[in-house]
Amino acid sequence: MKARHWTNSLPILCFFLVYWALASFFPLTGDDWYWGVRSGISNLNGRYAANLLATYLPQIDWLRPLFMAAVMTTLVWAAAKLGSQRFAPKFVLSAVMFLSLSIFIIRQAVVWTAGFSTYCVPTAILLCVVLLYQKSATASGKLKWLCWAACITLTLLLQLFVENLTLYCAAMIVIVLAVELFNRHKGKPWNALILPLAGIVLVGAVLMFSHDAYKSTDNNEAHDMPRADQILENIEGNYFDKIVPDGFAVNTLLNAAATILLVFALCKTMPSMKPKKRRFATVLSVLLPLVNIYFFVRKTNPQMPRPEIFRLTDGFLAAAFLLLCFVGAWLLPRGRHRIIMLFSIASIVMLAAPLLPTIPIIGDRCYFTFCAFLIVFCHAALGFLQENDWLKIKTSVVAPILICTLCGLFTMLFSAYITIDRAAEARQVSIQQQLAAGNTTITVRKLPLTNYVWAPDPNRKYSRGIFISFYNLPENITIKLVK
Repeated sequence: MKARHWTNSLPILCFFLVYWALASFFPLTGDDWYWGVRSGISNLNGRYAANLLATYLPQIDWLRPLFMAAVMTTLVWAAAKLGSQRFAPKFVLSAVMFLSLSIFIIRQAVVWTAGFSTYCVPTAILLCVVLLYQKSATASGKLKWLCWAACITLTLLLQLFVENLTLYCAAMIVIVLAVELFNRHKGKPWNALILPLAGIVLVGAVLMFSHDAYKSTDNNEAHDMPRADQILENIEGNYFDKIVPDGFAVNTLLNAAATILLVFALCKTMPSMKPKKRRFATVLSVLLPLVNIYFFVRKTNPQMPRPEIFRLTDGFLAAAFLLLCFVGAWLLPRGRHRIIMLFSIASIVMLAAPLLPTIPIIGDRCYFTFCAFLIVFCHAALGFLQENDWLKIKTSVVAPILICTLCGLFTMLFSAYITIDRAAEARQVSIQQQLAAGNTTITVRKLPLTNYVWAPDPNRKYSRGIFISFYNLPENITIKLVK
C-alpha cells in the first residue's frame, strides 16, 4: 500500500519541482512591469483576490515561481482527480494536456503573472471546490466539517477573481440547489452544504460587482495591443506552435482528443441503444469530426482567404461543437462519468456566456478555464470507456510514452524561456548602459520568441508608461524598438 502511495505521489512531486524551476525563468511583462517596481496597491476593481496576487507576486522574486508551481500542480492533479478514471498515470496525462495548450493561452494565462493570478489560480480553486463538494457528500465526522469549512472558504475566495467566474458560480449554484432540493423532496440523499454555499455565492457576487467590476485598475489605460490571432502569421519558434493554434475555437489537439473519446464511446454503446437514439448517435459521430477538421484546416492556415460570413460561422461552429459534445454525452448510459462529462460542457457554456458581449476584445487567457474543463471532459470520457472495459490500456506501454512526451514539452518550454530570460537580462544591462552614457534615445531589443511571452510594444500608449516605470527611465525618453 505504501509503495502504491509513493508511486502515485512521485509524479506529482517531480512535476512540482520541475515546474518550479521552469517558472523561475518566466519574465515579468505587461502589467507585471508596473507592479514589479511598486510597493502596495493603490486601487482595486472588484477582483480583490486577483488584484492582490497580481500586485504582490511580481514584487517577491522567490515566491512567484514557487506559488506558480504549487497552483499549476494542484490544477493538473484536480483535473485528473475530477475525471475519476482508473488510468494509472492519469496525472502525467493531465500534465501533458495542460502543457500542450495553445502557446498563446499559456503565455497569457500561465506565464504572465497578472493573467495567471486572474485565470489559472481561480480555475484551480474551482476544481478543488467541486472535489470538496463531492467529498463532503460521503464524508463523516471531523472530515465532513473540514470539507465544509474548506469548500465555503474557497467558494467565497473564488468569487473575487474574475467576473465571468463569479456569474458562473451564481448560475451553477442555482442549478445544483434545485437538484439537491428535488432530491430531498423525493426522499433521496442530498448534500446540505449547498445551502451555505448559496449564501456565500450571493455575498461574493455583491462584493465583486459593488466595486467597479469590469473596470480597470489605475494602471490600465486604453488597451491598444493586437490580439494573438492578428499576429499568428508572424509566429516564431517551431511548427508545434502552429498545429496547436490559438483561441478556444478550437485548441486542435485537445478538441480532437475529446472528439475521438466521445465518438468511440458512442460507437461502443450504439448496439444497446434504441433505433431512433442509435441514428441520432450516428449523425453525431459524423458531425463531430467534420467540425474539428474545419477548425484544423482554418487555424493551421491563418492566411487562407476567409469571407466575412465565415467569421460568424466560426462562432456558430464553436457553439455547435459544445452542443454536439453535450448531446453525445447525454446519449451515453447513466453513471458518474456521464455526469462529469455533462457538467464539464455545461461549465464551458456558462463560463463563455458572460464573455459574449466582449468577444472582439477578450484575450486568449479567457479561454484557459474552458480548456481546463475540456481536459476534465477527456478524463471522464476515458474513465467511462475503462469502466465498461471497452478500452484496455497497458500502463507499462503508455506510461513511458506519456513521460517522454511530458519531458519533451518541458524541454521545449525550458529552451524557450531560458533564451527569453537571458535576452531580458541583456536588454536591461543595455538600457542602463545607454542611460549612463546620457542618451536621450535608447535602443531596446525585442525579446526573442515573442509568441512565448506577452511582451507589448513599449511605444504603444498602454505599454509606454509601465515600460518606463519598470526600467526607471525618464518620461521624455525616446524608445526605439529593434529586432
